[in-house]
Amino acid sequence: GCLADAFVLRDHRALRLLGTLGPDEWVESMRVQADLAPDVGVETLRIIAWNRHGRVEASRVFGTLRDGGPFENLLLRVLVTDDDCIQHFESFDVGDADRALARFEELSAERG
Repeated sequence: GCLADAFVLRDHRALRLLGTLGPDEWVESMRVQADLAPDVGVETLRIIAWNRHGRVEASRVFGTLRDGGPFENLLLRVLVTDDDCIQHFESFDVGDADRALARFEELSAERG
């Protein structure tokens, strides 16, 4: 219910684990992630930039794999909203802050 009809997720990280997903595909990927790591969590470490359209944040995804040990992924997330719904969710490697900020500016400019 918090995703816009035109929601898109884009994974810009070097491994591009998720590629480009629509709302239903992203929700399904979250279900799979929860099945693989029932205690998965996300922590916002720092908000790097924000405006009335959204923000860029450094985040940590962590948990314990059901059939293995603990894991931790650090990433930058670009979130752009359309009123109360998420329209764009884009992830970048932590070393790509300049690209993440440029993308945030581009998406924000499109919103006006």
